[in-house]
Amino acid sequence: MRGRPCWLGADLAETNDMVSLVAWFHEDQVVVPWYWAADAAAHERFRKHEPMYLRWSEVDALDLVKGNAIELAPVIAKIEELKTVYRILGCGIDRAKALEFSFAVEQMGIKATFIGQGWLTMTEPCDWLVTGVNNHRFLHGNHPILNWNAANLRFKKSGQRGKQPVKPNEASKIDGMAAWMTARALQTLNPKKAGSVYETRGPLVV
Repeated sequence: MRGRPCWLGADLAETNDMVSLVAWFHEDQVVVPWYWAADAAAHERFRKHEPMYLRWSEVDALDLVKGNAIELAPVIAKIEELKTVYRILGCGIDRAKALEFSFAVEQMGIKATFIGQGWLTMTEPCDWLVTGVNNHRFLHGNHPILNWNAANLRFKKSGQRGKQPVKPNEASKIDGMAAWMTARALQTLNPKKAGSVYETRGPLVV
């Protein structure tokens, strides 16, 4: 995906447990997630006979950060790295605990946008996600944590059509899916900025 355009989505709310950053390559229908968790949270889950955080860290699916809470520095450093690899069109952020993060992203020259997590903003991404999954439209690399997030994902309804993503309980995280839908919501707010596929690869000749 080097050089391809993408939208970033970040879920930072649970800094005492897990945070997620997702790159959504809309033209290619590819999603790539990254995860961080507090080392203390991973060992607390292990003591509760839930070893998956430690297992995920062993296969490099999850970066463990020492301490009881996750600093924003590793997430910001990852975006700095991604900026040299992908063409980042913008970064969507849940407003919770994100002021410092949004400032750091803006300092990199990437526009940061607060994306509400209520039904007014999330209904379209929820419907879009269900349709895409049912039609096997997305490429996701079978990422183990994203798979877990997807299995945990529930939708809270409002009225006849309104929806927003929720988790069934505090222990069942949906961070990567929330970040993905945040990136999708940002994309829908900027349809012209997405551009044409010909801007990045040129026409194909048969």
